[in-house]
Amino acid sequence: MSPSPFRPGSLVSLLFLALFVWAFTRLVTGEGGGAEIGLALAAGIVLGRRLPRRARARDFPSLAADGGASALESSGPLLLFKHSTTCPISSVAAREVARFAEAHPDIAVRRVLVIEERSLSNEVAEATGVPHESPQVIFIEGGQVRDHLSHGAVRAKALEGWLDDAEVSPR
Repeated sequence: MSPSPFRPGSLVSLLFLALFVWAFTRLVTGEGGGAEIGLALAAGIVLGRRLPRRARARDFPSLAADGGASALESSGPLLLFKHSTTCPISSVAAREVARFAEAHPDIAVRRVLVIEERSLSNEVAEATGVPHESPQVIFIEGGQVRDHLSHGAVRAKALEGWLDDAEVSPR
């Protein structure tokens, strides 16, 4: 089930609330019938379903499910996203990684939730030789680290640049 688009403070929430208050006021004052409330509810549902759901790091398959740090030795290209569930910068990075992943379905993307999977995050740092940071993206090809980015540098455009230099073949 997808999360509700009616997040507090969102434009859709405010528009829906205004429309519902208007319809309810018309009903209470006798100026209108229940049709306005039905219209308000229908408009809220239609508007809400058209909003794209925000990408979340949990949408990517877990590295733990692939066998942990040993999965880093695979021959195909791998984009590893280390994400902190409490960090707003990491949430922005998750959207950037999602944009990249959507444009390149042939590149495997895996995630490590650094708080919940701290020991795996430490294993990755040891196995790759890349010091832990979060958010962080590590590009691995042929079992070798090609490059890595962290914090605000995690952008879809930067990840695209890696592909220009890499000899990427589908997984």
